[in-house]
Amino acid sequence: MKTEMLYLSAPELLHAEARIVAISDRDDGAVAVATDLTPFYAKGGGQPADSGWFELPDGRHIDVRNVIRDGEGIVWHVVDGLDPDVHVGAIVEAKVNRPSRYYNSQLHSAGEAVAAAVHFAGYAHWSVQTACHFPGQCRVVFNDHGTTKDLEVVATAIARQLEEMVQDDFPIRLAYAEDLDELNAVHRLEEGKHFAEWPVRLVSPKDGLS
Repeated sequence: MKTEMLYLSAPELLHAEARIVAISDRDDGAVAVATDLTPFYAKGGGQPADSGWFELPDGRHIDVRNVIRDGEGIVWHVVDGLDPDVHVGAIVEAKVNRPSRYYNSQLHSAGEAVAAAVHFAGYAHWSVQTACHFPGQCRVVFNDHGTTKDLEVVATAIARQLEEMVQDDFPIRLAYAEDLDELNAVHRLEEGKHFAEWPVRLVSPKDGLS
């Protein structure tokens, strides 16, 4: 059964009651727990996974140290171990570490803002090769397709555009889609862009740029 991914459809929710639907031992000695729904952001899109904990009805906490989304649409929460009475069918309160989520989201948004600044500064023909939004590793790597003549001039133009966007508090639009048809109904996807996994949440700054 696929996990209902609240972190995509309702990212403002940082806690939710969930039911354990599967438990799997990992090769590293840890345990992976799948729930019917989750507010935990699974690692992907250049952003680290959320951390947090499961709270049991009796008040015990189970620390969640990693979150992984597999190819079948199941989100697994990696924990160090489970007590024998924590089993499939058990109800837990899934709680995300708020400061960590907020910090990671800020770093991710900064990367999206840089990409938007490149576009609006007149370099829309540049394509993003890679992006990383991990703390201490943040970067967006572009391919200019051999068109850049003066890197200093380009860097100044992009920095000026980014500063204007921040000063203007440029708006962000979020789109959630279960499949390509649903996405196309709310947003025109950039030519050549595709997603390997669904559902997706699309962040679009300003004029609908993806």
